[in-house]
Amino acid sequence: MRTLPLKMTLFAISPLVTSRVCMSAQQGPTSTVQMAFSALEQHDWPTLATLVYPDALATLRQNSLAEMIVLAELAKAGKPTANFGYNPGDIVIADHLPQVGDQRVPEFPTSPSINELAALSPADFFVRWCQAVYESRPELPGSSVPHTKRHIIGEVMEGDTLAHVVYRREGRWMMPWHVDIMPLRRLGDRWSLLLNDDIGESVDLMTLFHDR
Repeated sequence: MRTLPLKMTLFAISPLVTSRVCMSAQQGPTSTVQMAFSALEQHDWPTLATLVYPDALATLRQNSLAEMIVLAELAKAGKPTANFGYNPGDIVIADHLPQVGDQRVPEFPTSPSINELAALSPADFFVRWCQAVYESRPELPGSSVPHTKRHIIGEVMEGDTLAHVVYRREGRWMMPWHVDIMPLRRLGDRWSLLLNDDIGESVDLMTLFHDR
């Protein structure tokens, strides 16, 4: 007589335990990267942004706006668009907006001004960045990034808060021994991408400005 209630209790608890196990699995480094690859392939930029570490989003925004500001200042001064010899992390964005903030960035959809882009949060800026780099110019290398096939090989843990997911990209110019590594940092109970030279690569943005 006591067996039936016990079985009923186990069946009642079982879905809850299963749910927690699934949630835990989804928060692992490999699962996070798998979700990021899926969002990338589907051009789901808002979801991809939620999977990127906040500091990585902020760095991408800083470096990209610095690039736009330098190009705008060079153009305003009538100088060539070569922009070597500066550290984008050292540029204080707010200090330059009064001079070039009203300049349009036609490489981004709807040609926003630098001021408009600078007003965006790092996550919202990342969404606009992805639209520009991965969607606006089909003839440029960046447009192939979302459509590249990626195969995860494994993950390497470095302590409790840093992980490295190893994967391979399919491509004509990819050597068979070449692998990519996506670093991730733990933020609370979640893992977030730190980005690498595959996803969020600054060179892909610079190619948009090549024809200026």
